Amino acid sequence: MQNGLGFATMVDPVNGINVAAVGQIFLVITNLLFLALGGHIIIIEILISSFYAVPLMDMSHNMTLLQRLVALGSWMFEVAVILSLASVVALLISNIAFGLLARVAPQLNIFSVGFPFNMIFGLVILWILIQGFLPLYEHIAEEALITAQSLLER
Repeated sequence: MQNGLGFATMVDPVNGINVAAVGQIFLVITNLLFLALGGHIIIIEILISSFYAVPLMDMSHNMTLLQRLVALGSWMFEVAVILSLASVVALLISNIAFGLLARVAPQLNIFSVGFPFNMIFGLVILWILIQGFLPLYEHIAEEALITAQSLLER
């Protein structure tokens, strides 16, 4: 959205809403990586073992399990911020530079130059960042699945 591609939206058939095209590309890449790394098999194994760890008719609530689930949610938010931080900071610096340029030379129409430059710069940043996406995603997915399996162990 920040690099000017927010108007390029696609319909997400699963949720029935419009999403940015770049976000949809990342969603498809992430889903394909998840399937390629065998995450779907591990999730099924975790689901099966969850019936043994937390039986259906057990009405007692394990507070440590709930606290660990909340901690896992905060960890997911932290990872999302880390993944998006590089592109957000790069585009923020670009926008600040164009803001300073517009203040220094008010007779120039900076928006006519800045908008296409931000779009191209944002796509270049995404192209650079996507090269390191696979190892980072592999590490994050492995850590998440190990954490999910450890939640089920008593």
